[in-house]
Amino acid sequence: MKYLLLIIVLLAEPYLAASHRSRSKSSKSYKSRSKHSKSNLFECYTGESEKNVDLFPHKVKAEQSQNWSITYHGTYKILTNIPAQKTYLLYQCGTEPPSDAAVMYDAVIPVPLQDGMALTETTQIPHIELLGKRTDVNAYVGDPSYISSPCMDELIDEGRVEIIPDDDVTALENWLVTHPDGIILAQALSSADQDNLVVISESLEKTNMAIFEWHKVYASFFNMEKMANHVFESTSDKYDCISSRALEQVEVSGSRPSLVWAYWSASAEAWDVAECENYYCEYARQCGTDFLSSSGGSVETGGQNYMTIDEFVAFARDADYWVYASDDWDDVYTTNYLNRAKLRGMKSVMSRQVFDTQGHGRDSWFEQRMAEPDVVLSDFCSMVGTGTFDEDYQRVWLRNVFTQPIGIAGICTDVDAPLVTNSATC
Repeated sequence: MKYLLLIIVLLAEPYLAASHRSRSKSSKSYKSRSKHSKSNLFECYTGESEKNVDLFPHKVKAEQSQNWSITYHGTYKILTNIPAQKTYLLYQCGTEPPSDAAVMYDAVIPVPLQDGMALTETTQIPHIELLGKRTDVNAYVGDPSYISSPCMDELIDEGRVEIIPDDDVTALENWLVTHPDGIILAQALSSADQDNLVVISESLEKTNMAIFEWHKVYASFFNMEKMANHVFESTSDKYDCISSRALEQVEVSGSRPSLVWAYWSASAEAWDVAECENYYCEYARQCGTDFLSSSGGSVETGGQNYMTIDEFVAFARDADYWVYASDDWDDVYTTNYLNRAKLRGMKSVMSRQVFDTQGHGRDSWFEQRMAEPDVVLSDFCSMVGTGTFDEDYQRVWLRNVFTQPIGIAGICTDVDAPLVTNSATC
């Protein structure tokens, strides 16, 4: 997974205070007609009273995720990042946050967001796009060359998304000054401590649907809990259905396919073989597949063991399928005679059942995949022959390196439109 590092600096106290007080003057108003709103507000509240009101009738809760929680309190909600030990108060714009909010919480943020957001990882992009809030992103901190979203690339080319290098402290400070109510979404291991920073820890979850459930957290910044609940429930239902039918098929057949997940590491000059527990191990398990996991190897570097080519071939010789988890298969196999001669001793190579993750472009796997766990599962089961139950289904992410070309991420037709996800049926 390609994660981008964020270097954040502490802001001066006046900027923090301004972020708590300021509200968008350009925001449209919403006239409350009752103390209990029928739906979450997408504009600022202008009711006469803030007492005994429930401005968030649509709520979310963590059902599978272990690393976040959220509670609702009439005019505000409290989001907690459990491993980061951070709490964020999200108050309905047009109302006043509690008087002690600035000292009690790590961020005090008016919602729906009034001043945009800065992203720091490509994995954050599809969640924002899925909500139809792509144009609320007005900065990206890091290297944009890893971004695969065609529409986000278009916004960058048009200058509507500012690119802030990791080490450009001045540019980041300037963005924060001009966007006092904006937020920065930081990665799980960020140690920065400032009022505008919200840590996203989806990568620390243990299961694929728990990772995806962080979509509800993204939605809470826009009061879009109703939509997020629908998306999560629909995706979860398809994920469970695909897995159930795959396992039934394995039970009927009486045999389980086997798979190895490995690639040549140029830095270690040896073979990096995956070990469980990880997201791909779950996909294999859900598809009734035996995952060949190993932490062994005679090449030790950076505190990790890697295998020589002879060790790898001996370990994975009988695997039915091989996911080559990198983008250089042609260099490692097709044009490398010595490697090719040895790797041909593997069952997966001889049967031409080797796949990589470039079916939807070179970098999409590390980005849009995060919004489509059901599609990835459907791909996985299709690859190993235990799915997908749709005769017209074509894999999106996993492509056969022998028979299929590298895919493309598509083109952008409307930067304002929500992300159109790929289809996974069951």
